[in-house]
Amino acid sequence: MKTLRAWPRWPRGSAPDLLLNAGAWPASADLEKLVDVPRSGVYLSILLAERTWEEARRASAFIHSLSSSDPALATKVAINVTGEAHLITPYYPLASAVPGRDIVTAALTYPSYLAEAYSREGLQGLRKAIVEAGSRAWAVVEEVSRLTGFEAGGVDLSVSPWMEDSSLGLAELVSGVRMPRPGFALGVRAINEAISAASGKIKTVGFNELMLPLAEDSKLKARASEGDLTARYLAMLSGVCVAGLDMVPVPASVNDVAGLFLDVAAYALAKGRALGVRLIPVEGAEPGDRVDLGRFGDAPVIPI
Repeated sequence: MKTLRAWPRWPRGSAPDLLLNAGAWPASADLEKLVDVPRSGVYLSILLAERTWEEARRASAFIHSLSSSDPALATKVAINVTGEAHLITPYYPLASAVPGRDIVTAALTYPSYLAEAYSREGLQGLRKAIVEAGSRAWAVVEEVSRLTGFEAGGVDLSVSPWMEDSSLGLAELVSGVRMPRPGFALGVRAINEAISAASGKIKTVGFNELMLPLAEDSKLKARASEGDLTARYLAMLSGVCVAGLDMVPVPASVNDVAGLFLDVAAYALAKGRALGVRLIPVEGAEPGDRVDLGRFGDAPVIPI
């Protein structure tokens, strides 16, 4: 492992168009040498290659160390629980470049677009809308590939939110119940089946499932504020969606956070799919407290 030096530092207050990712680093590495990576605005992931308690505790301690100085730093680090070092996806922080390959990929922010299609035509309309949006994104990938000479990788059709453009809103519409009422998970599964059907018609990469990152979805923040969500419930959703435990503030506990990493690893093994975790442990916080996460705004702390 090389010693990391001179990570780029963006001018204070700037919002660079270029985001950098340092890729995946094994939990067995000297993680303290990586602390300046997220502090410099660069993303990274920690790889649990063997999925052991020792690895999970090391990764958890690293996240706790970052978050204790600034909880927003923990948003730049994901835990890769699948053992795959190179994941071709446009989604940070789990994205990792494949050595020797220059690849163009694309992602979509389209929950509201899909919700409108579902409201008009049900699941058939949902599938049609995913194909239409994905085809447009693939055309962009092909054009960028032509202009740059890079490999046209594909489109990640995952349904990811950004604040009011809510993945949870779509999932509750399809399931017919409010999260976390019984029956919600089946609605999530129905969305993923629609994405899977569309994936056969478009070149895809990455996760291609519903994403529920708490701090990035205004409706999910509101549900969490109601007090009915726990981190373990969101971890359970990893069985039916790719980001059931993502961008979630929890009370600090090295062992409990490590255990959540391993729980999601178990779901990843059962699904045979890549999964990651982004938890934000907050020192001294209690469930119901709120934490400032920088550009993501404030988010509620939920119980483990």
